[in-house]
Amino acid sequence: MNISKLNPIGYESKTAKGNTYKKSNIGKTACLLGVAALDTSLTLSKNPALTPLRLSAIAKELGIQNPKAKTALAVAGLAVDAILAYTLGFFIDTAINNKRAIKADIQA
Repeated sequence: MNISKLNPIGYESKTAKGNTYKKSNIGKTACLLGVAALDTSLTLSKNPALTPLRLSAIAKELGIQNPKAKTALAVAGLAVDAILAYTLGFFIDTAINNKRAIKADIQA
């Protein structure tokens, strides 16, 4: 694996015709960081408007009293958030990279 592909912002890549362009990773990075910030803010915020979105309110509404079940619910929620954010970021990056590849081929 090329170590430059681990860059969270972007890296150099080649089109099918051999032209180089800067490939983007910013969509995945931004979406994952945004979801992490949103999940953290829901947990730490004291704002009463966010109370229905907290894990304790959701667990109470579902009738879950067991702490292990609450933990499993929290982990499942974080996993779903991360998967959705990564997928959204993937589609954003794909759209950006396709446009950049076409532009690189036209300019060459």
